[in-house]
Amino acid sequence: MGAWGSGSFQNDSALNWVDRFLDNEGMSLIINKLEGIINYAGYIEVDAASAGIAASEIIAAIKGRPSEDFRDELKEFSQNAVINNEIELLAIRAVEKIFSKSELSELWGPSDSEEMKKDLINRIKTI
Repeated sequence: MGAWGSGSFQNDSALNWVDRFLDNEGMSLIINKLEGIINYAGYIEVDAASAGIAASEIIAAIKGRPSEDFRDELKEFSQNAVINNEIELLAIRAVEKIFSKSELSELWGPSDSEEMKKDLINRIKTI
């Protein structure tokens, strides 16, 4: 039975991407996922959108603002990683695109999606 919930890490697609990330732990995997979301011209399917949200959540955690459902196995990486403003901007742009043009945002519904988008972007932004 698969996992499904309204949190960033409460679905199989996000958890599968996290497993791949942990196998190849590195900022390049995050950057590639975020750039892929931004550069994709079509409708973003749930698997890609979930992975993009998970990657963006790692950026928020690096900034010291993890989600309530942030995965314990990602904490060491997020506490030791360093990002610049360009990566922060990539994450914000990916989140905005996911919540405007994806199957995941439709599944979460408009009110939950808007609230989640604002929360995630605020946690990514530099103070």
